[in-house]
Amino acid sequence: MITISGKTQIRRSRTHGFGVFLTQDVRKHEVVERSLALAIRDTHVKKPDQYSPLMTHAFHPGGFRELWICTGTGSFYNHRNPANLHYEYIESSDEIRGDWMEFTAVAALRAGTELTINYNGEWDDPTEIHF
Repeated sequence: MITISGKTQIRRSRTHGFGVFLTQDVRKHEVVERSLALAIRDTHVKKPDQYSPLMTHAFHPGGFRELWICTGTGSFYNHRNPANLHYEYIESSDEIRGDWMEFTAVAALRAGTELTINYNGEWDDPTEIHF
């Protein structure tokens, strides 16, 4: 078990490998985490048919033209549909501050709950994913 912030910790998940779990209750619409993100653009990104371990822990806001790797627990959320978190990409114009992602609860959640995101982007998107 690894505690990253006062609200979350990484530990073994029944869903898949490791997951992110709440250490305290949160309210609906409460921000659970803000993660700095490293944006890796065009030339450094493998094509979708080329496997890379990096691809399994990355977000793809622009399709496969770029990847975002999150600090904190951002790259350890498992997929669920519907998910209990919504996430948003925030591109900064401030070179010093950098880009980041914000993860927000879509419902009130109890301590001990595994936090999940929908890999399709929207927390309730019903489209199947294949991986």
